[in-house]
Amino acid sequence: MKAEKIFKLFLGPMWSSKTTHLLMELERAKFQKKKIALFKPRLDDRYSSSEVVSHAGYKWPAVSVGDASEIIKYLTDAEEPVDLIAVDEAFMLHDCGNQLIWLYRNGFDVLVSSLDLSSQLKAFDEIKKMLPWATHVKKLTSICSVCQSSAAHYTYKKIEDEHVGSIHVGGAELYEPRCYGCHPLFQAEI
Repeated sequence: MKAEKIFKLFLGPMWSSKTTHLLMELERAKFQKKKIALFKPRLDDRYSSSEVVSHAGYKWPAVSVGDASEIIKYLTDAEEPVDLIAVDEAFMLHDCGNQLIWLYRNGFDVLVSSLDLSSQLKAFDEIKKMLPWATHVKKLTSICSVCQSSAAHYTYKKIEDEHVGSIHVGGAELYEPRCYGCHPLFQAEI
């Protein structure tokens, strides 16, 4: 009988501790003696190009990749076998959904942390592909930056610019968590 495999997603808006949850799972896997490979999008160099770093300052060494095909290449070229593949900010990696599903179906444990919705409230394609395959989904929330009393499920982009519809990497200077009542796109639909 094959051992149970996991495909776990940590999803939510900015500042909902998605990366922190991912890194805590990696600590647990380390104590289970699992061989771990953590990947991050090359596009996301906010804190480090060679580590995944949470907003709280937790760090873990990572391989920076331009797209998901580089994950497969890394695993093919690895000197030691890997048990667990983890990806931070998966929405930024082209074809990540298909590649991670393939890895899961071929015996790897998979952990993912990512935004699930854009600031325009559109679901990211890579996350939509992975959701049906997930064995665990943890939908995380933040605190609304406007009312400061409601759970924020959404990300709001504070600055309108030419990046609408594309990925624009940024932090607190660009994005903030918002609740349903404080996100302008919900108010526009009424």
